[in-house]
Amino acid sequence: MSVFDAIENKKNHLGKKIEEAGNVIDPNNINKIKKIHEDLDNMLGIWKDVDKTAPFKEEDLRAISDTTDLLIKKANSLFKEEK
Repeated sequence: MSVFDAIENKKNHLGKKIEEAGNVIDPNNINKIKKIHEDLDNMLGIWKDVDKTAPFKEEDLRAISDTTDLLIKKANSLFKEEK
């Protein structure tokens, strides 16, 4: 599985968690989580546009994965904050 497939899976999982959250989470937090989800989608669009960019080095792919993990970690922390 490529780094980008893994990120796509994490983004999709985050989307499902947003749908399941309902009204249990503070509306400000859910808006922040939705923004993170949207940002991941935008970044994937940029990163996967390899036709117009040079291929990524292994260290670049690792940095992309680390960045994604930090965003997901932040989103998960917002899910845990109570309303």
